[in-house]
Amino acid sequence: MCKSTFVYHSLQPATINKKWSGRVFSVKKGTFYQMSFSSIASKKSLCFVNFYNSERKKLTADFCSEIRKSNKLLDHTYFFRTFSNVAFAKVVLENQGSKILRVKNITVEEKEYQDIDVWIASESRKIPVFPLLKIEKKHLTKTAELLKTGGKLKIVFLGDSIVNDMANSFFDALLRRVYPAVKIEVISSVRNTTGCWYFKHGNRVKKLVIDYSPDLVIIGGISHRNDVSSIKSVIEKIRRYTDVEIVVTNGAFGKTGNPWKQTRSNTEDEFSVKLKKLSDDMKFMFFDTAKFCRQYIHQSGKPYSFFLRDNIHPNHYGRFILSYLLFYLLSP
Repeated sequence: MCKSTFVYHSLQPATINKKWSGRVFSVKKGTFYQMSFSSIASKKSLCFVNFYNSERKKLTADFCSEIRKSNKLLDHTYFFRTFSNVAFAKVVLENQGSKILRVKNITVEEKEYQDIDVWIASESRKIPVFPLLKIEKKHLTKTAELLKTGGKLKIVFLGDSIVNDMANSFFDALLRRVYPAVKIEVISSVRNTTGCWYFKHGNRVKKLVIDYSPDLVIIGGISHRNDVSSIKSVIEKIRRYTDVEIVVTNGAFGKTGNPWKQTRSNTEDEFSVKLKKLSDDMKFMFFDTAKFCRQYIHQSGKPYSFFLRDNIHPNHYGRFILSYLLFYLLSP
């Protein structure tokens, strides 16, 4: 593996009753980092990396994973990638009702693609092999050409915290194995529990999407309130400025992601059917992430909670699923 560069360390042990925050440290945009720490926790809790722009303004996008339950000192190692609008970061640990939460030896190191490849290979052995997906791809010809010819592919993710987890997945590391000449930049334009019913108003589409000059926009999440007309409105606003290619996904994970439900609710089915029809009418790609996510978890034989850091959001194993879904969507 390549030589590491430490950008942050806090070696003193901390007992956390509610929240612990480290100092703000500088990071490089679009770069992979490894966060490591050791902990004792009587109940699962959360670790965050908050992101800030060049003016040190806190962004709504962040990285989050779990502090696993253990009555003995347990080592944790996670990888995260900074988005292309990030200049600073801060580690934050939150107690989620644990009577005992002690953490020590927190470090953040800059890493290379080779390092994350090794980590993905190691962690992937703990879950079933992801099956080869055959996805009928529509309206992604320019994205496919960019990947083949190399250069820069800038992707804006628009949606809620589930979409933020999708943006935080490792799909770009997987794609780099197939397309080593392409440089993928990721922007996470997100707001918790928020969908296109919010983004369609005012100049939000311009500020959150257009101003980044993306090559591809991915809209998704579980917070659209089944409001297809608002999704249509956001797409129309995007296309007033640019002919960028667009992918719309439904709700992987979240309240609708439980694979042990044998069938989707009527509301879920109706929303997906309406999105599919809208994609045909407006010529964008509809990607049924909920179906593929549900199938994989059900066939894995593992409980839904194994892939979650809380009741709604994926942990790093859940993000592996999102990584492979995006990989198969964008790969040949």
